[in-house]
Amino acid sequence: MSTPISSIVFPGSEEEYLLRDHRIADSETGAATSNSFGLVKLPENMSLDENGRLKLGTDDLIEAIGPANNNKPGMFKTGFIQNKSKFPVKMDSKNRAYLQIGKMLETAAVSDLSFDFGKNRWLTFDFSAGNKKSLKIKRGTKIRLDINSAGEVETRWYNATEDKHYDFSAEMTAFDSINGVNFYVYLVPDGEEDVKLVVSKNSTFPNDVNVAYTANNTRKIGQFHTLCVAVPAAQKTKMVAAHGSVAVGDNYVVKKYNSADEDGFYNFYRKEISALTTNAKADLITVAHPLAGFSAGDILPESVWCLSFRPFSDPAGMVYDPNIDRAIDIYLQSGTGALTASEFNRTHTISREQQNHEDDYMQVGKRLLFDYEFTSAASGSNEGTAIAGAADAGTVGGHVDSAGARMISFIGCEECCGYLWQWSENVGPLASTPDTNQTYDGLAWMGQTWGRVAGLFFGGDCFDSSTCGSRSRASYSDDVRFLVPPSAGGRGASGVLRN
Repeated sequence: MSTPISSIVFPGSEEEYLLRDHRIADSETGAATSNSFGLVKLPENMSLDENGRLKLGTDDLIEAIGPANNNKPGMFKTGFIQNKSKFPVKMDSKNRAYLQIGKMLETAAVSDLSFDFGKNRWLTFDFSAGNKKSLKIKRGTKIRLDINSAGEVETRWYNATEDKHYDFSAEMTAFDSINGVNFYVYLVPDGEEDVKLVVSKNSTFPNDVNVAYTANNTRKIGQFHTLCVAVPAAQKTKMVAAHGSVAVGDNYVVKKYNSADEDGFYNFYRKEISALTTNAKADLITVAHPLAGFSAGDILPESVWCLSFRPFSDPAGMVYDPNIDRAIDIYLQSGTGALTASEFNRTHTISREQQNHEDDYMQVGKRLLFDYEFTSAASGSNEGTAIAGAADAGTVGGHVDSAGARMISFIGCEECCGYLWQWSENVGPLASTPDTNQTYDGLAWMGQTWGRVAGLFFGGDCFDSSTCGSRSRASYSDDVRFLVPPSAGGRGASGVLRN
């Protein structure tokens, strides 16, 4: 009989059960079985796959349940099982089975990533640190690193038995030019047996940190973006609140995190109202900007992504908006087609039809923003002002408005208002009159547009001054979608993947 991989005991029971070869074995006979869990019969939707691994339900379920307790169920993350169902909170025999299976899978090391239930966002900005170049990995996170050498694979594990805090200020500042750039977090070997984290500007493997690091002995586990230009410590901004709901001196959460948030975002966005103007439908409030006091090269808190919490698209140059659960481009569009990007100090893409911007973003897994998404992403930006000098600077990122304030939103989106109009994903019909002149780039064989199609612009441009803002919109009576305005660009959005 083989040596057991793990030995476990059910809560409230003296019975011991063993796991061998990813199968459940009876503690007395050692016989593997696929339909019983010791003395507790497995639910009908549990089985073993063709490789002898535990499987729950159908193939599209890819998470296993556990650990749990008497108050709430838990989830144990694995690389091949995920059960998206919610199970009863009572610790009955089925719940105990799921609990123990989660523990066995962990001990058997069949997962390449695991974390506690609901902790998909296990890599976050560290608000508890004394600087703004630190990250936190949550307790309960386990990550596998496979090291391939001469045809042999050695497996090592990162195991956060408590919250882990990492100050990367020294590592980051060792690089040239850290302002407005993407950094990548890697798991790498440390000595003969251990692992450690390093940050790199390379998106493939961190050979800019150590030439010995290759694709065969490192694993990228996350990334983040840095602020391109400092935000003044005294910067304040305006936003709207429901009429009659707040008063001067109240604390207002400008981005909707729950007060039970354990990562620090709730307190980060909780700002005192210093001024208020009452209006008929909504009140205008003034608060300190959450990014006030951030220096160039500091980590943007909402730009931190990890293996199990990231955009569907490439996360580079994107931040998370919790109000709409979307990843939004920090910068206005640069490049076209497959080279479309969100990058600091690049030349912006303008003089392009709305449908061309749509195609650009589709090639990189993104799309233009809808109306409500822009309102949320732009919140906290300059309101009623345009870029200093009222002229197109030609590049994206880091600009200030006519009042000297940084043109940046609460979550870190640059130049949403008062620089370039931004095309919307929203389009709509204007009339039924056919217009045979409107085609896709003059390619009539791809179809012609019959009737007139309206497009929508967001934010205002550098010439609009007091009419610019997060609620600024523009459209026209002609075929707006087919215009090629020199003062309009694009901004991309992507859904957020949790796995």
